[in-house]
Amino acid sequence: MIRTGRLTSILSLALLVAACGGGGGEGGGGGTASPPPAPTPVEIAVVEPAPIRTSDPFVSPGAASASRVTRFDEAAATAVRESDAFRKQRFRWGGLDTFSFADVRAEYPLSIGITGRHQTIAIVDDGFRPSHDEFAGKSVRTFGTVPAADHGTAVAAIAAGADDGRGMIGIAPGADLHLSSFRTDFAGLAAATRDAIATSDAVVQNNSWGFVDRNGKPIPIAAVQSRLAADPRTTLPKAMQAVLGGSETGIAAYLDALRAFTARGVVVFAAPNDRDATSLAVMDGLPLVAPELTQGWIVAINAVPVREGGEIVGAQRLSAACLQLAHTCLAANGLVHSATAKADDHYQNWNGTSFSAPQIAAGIAILAEAFPGLPPSDLRRRLLASANNRFFAHVGVTDFGNGVLHGFGEEFGHGFMDLAAALMPIGATGLPVGSSVHDGVAPLGAAALVSGDAQGDALVRGLGAQTITVFDSLGADFAMPGLGLYGGESRTSSSQRLERFAARTPVARAGLDTGAEAATGPAAWAWQAGPVTGIAHRVGPHGRETPLVAGAGALVGLAPDAIGIAAERRLGERGRLALYGFASPPADPRPERAGLAAHLDRADPAAATGAGLAWTGMAGPASLSVGASLLSEGGAFLGLATSDAAAPLRGTAGAVDLGLDARIAPGTRLSLSAQVGSGEARGGGLLGARGRSLFSAFGAAVSRHDVVASGDTLRVFVRQPLRIEAGSLRLRVPSGRSEDGTVAWRTLAVESTPSARQIDIGAEYEIAWNARSRLKLGIAYSHAARHTRGSHDVSAMGAFDRAF
Repeated sequence: MIRTGRLTSILSLALLVAACGGGGGEGGGGGTASPPPAPTPVEIAVVEPAPIRTSDPFVSPGAASASRVTRFDEAAATAVRESDAFRKQRFRWGGLDTFSFADVRAEYPLSIGITGRHQTIAIVDDGFRPSHDEFAGKSVRTFGTVPAADHGTAVAAIAAGADDGRGMIGIAPGADLHLSSFRTDFAGLAAATRDAIATSDAVVQNNSWGFVDRNGKPIPIAAVQSRLAADPRTTLPKAMQAVLGGSETGIAAYLDALRAFTARGVVVFAAPNDRDATSLAVMDGLPLVAPELTQGWIVAINAVPVREGGEIVGAQRLSAACLQLAHTCLAANGLVHSATAKADDHYQNWNGTSFSAPQIAAGIAILAEAFPGLPPSDLRRRLLASANNRFFAHVGVTDFGNGVLHGFGEEFGHGFMDLAAALMPIGATGLPVGSSVHDGVAPLGAAALVSGDAQGDALVRGLGAQTITVFDSLGADFAMPGLGLYGGESRTSSSQRLERFAARTPVARAGLDTGAEAATGPAAWAWQAGPVTGIAHRVGPHGRETPLVAGAGALVGLAPDAIGIAAERRLGERGRLALYGFASPPADPRPERAGLAAHLDRADPAAATGAGLAWTGMAGPASLSVGASLLSEGGAFLGLATSDAAAPLRGTAGAVDLGLDARIAPGTRLSLSAQVGSGEARGGGLLGARGRSLFSAFGAAVSRHDVVASGDTLRVFVRQPLRIEAGSLRLRVPSGRSEDGTVAWRTLAVESTPSARQIDIGAEYEIAWNARSRLKLGIAYSHAARHTRGSHDVSAMGAFDRAF
């Protein structure tokens, strides 16, 4: 009953509408509505910096677990799109070719089995036919008196129609339903809303209804705003009562129920179907007078996209625009084919925002299954931030945090809902930079593990068997293969190897008088300086390093450019004692600073430092050496490094060294060397790497002089370069997030032992024709190169230099 006096009840002066106005839709197919006009395309506009900026920060009162949606199979999505039930949404209406479900890309979640399972969609509407085929096999709870009605039946089927190969299919066919009628008072609406929370744990509530005046026009929210502005002492329930009638207490209860729901779920309200409306209506515009509702509120409008080459380039709006709530508004195509209450297998075409809204509500259910612990407020943000807004100019931009900005317009809000984009990572994807997902993420490349030669293929094999959790910029976590942490191999370039192969190794020597004897006496120390690999070979039991093949022959080989200083003292018949230390020169951009000068002139720590001692004693024609080595690496551990410059990996290692050098024939010597040790890695930063490893290296070489010509040297060698024999690296990686967004961590153990043992066989030949000219040749074969099963490598180098 409609009259013009003061509103006294919820049904007396304001008419609750669903089918023909307000937030409702227009009957199609067998209905009586006239078709809409032909579409007017909207050209794509270049978006300039927006004058309006809204903030929609993280609100995360839920725990998250990792989604595995990182890509889609286009063939599977096409199969869903072409299925009979899905294609029911493809038809022609009043000159419009429409395919509503494809417009929101609903085929993509269905193609990977995401159907809204274990989620409940609450629907408030005029009535329902719960026995309809589309609701078979799912939990359907009704609250209060629920009459049979076409409109509500159609809305519920759009949201969650069954995937049974018959009739149609809903956007979230696996979701359950909580159904209640708006044909009650505000207290009844409040009770229904609270029941959806208490009994069904509904993640979203759909409302395809609103109030109209005696002329069938939506009652604008401005009517409530003017009441509040006229008297600042007026409460919101009282102002709404003045406009809508009903009980002030009932209105207050309903507002409280909506506050409770939006604090832990999402409320979707359909905008009016009046294309000429200049204001949102009372219900869909409620956040304008109750802003606390915004965190869980979406306004739905009806629009049909215009496409070129599959891309949306414009849209025909068939309803009111998003207007004052553009920053929390989405578009969906409300031209649909859906169920009716006439029979359990009856369907017809429909049109209106009433049928845009349940698509968006079902989208929340889809995301709730894909991200089972993300709070609904974050799901709402994902839908808004991922919507297709490329076909219109923006009047504002919403900052969703962590660099995610999304433009919106007064007409289409954030644009068309895009379920495929909402399921994929939004913004950057990587590891959390702090203890909370709200702190942002660092790209995976910022914390990648770079394998050294000693680890071989251990990282590839170890990480390949693991799954890690990463986050996107909106705090959603995704499961991805552990190889996402693999940053490749640390390899010395061919030019660097050739440069080292060709280099001469001068050593500065000096004697220091201790005061007891002359510099040449038994108590004197002999000093020498130069590249550490040459120093260690001369004074200790280390084999000669060769750049012909990959891998260091000992710890000192991990610092091939380090400068070494050694002091050696004879011990009479007891042999000789040598002490040495070394440090890598830091990088210096000045070309004139190089070698030892670069190190001595810089105060910043070197990349690698170390020390060692060795005792060498004679045993007939042979000399036996025993020693110990220490190495400290800044930014690496036995060659393994991370790309986290803020907190690089640091390693320390110690080893026992053994060596034997013997003359086996005139001009021919045999050298044997071995090293066994252990080391520890320590790291902070994004991965917090820790670990211990045992390692080994050994080699043998035969050197002969005067082979082809006087003064030449031929050296044949076999060796196993430094290799991890046992150990693991323990990484601190995220495993999810807590209710407040705090990152949960776990320890990921990665074995460091490679799959095979590299064995090198090679030969080097060097001849000096005179003091200025020198020729050097080398060739080598590596079995199981880089300690990787099935990998082989052959290298050959040559160098000729002449001093002028």
